[in-house]
Amino acid sequence: MDFLVFLFYVEYKFMCTFFTIGALLAAPLSSLSHRHDGKKFSH
Repeated sequence: MDFLVFLFYVEYKFMCTFFTIGALLAAPLSSLSHRHDGKKFSH
């Protein structure tokens, strides 16, 4: 039982880290794509 709790905790921490990294990576990518679209529309 303790092993299952430990496994669940590790998985939970991994998901939190994964989502945090994903959010940090998605923010600059979305801003870059928005800037690129702005350039396209201005031209």
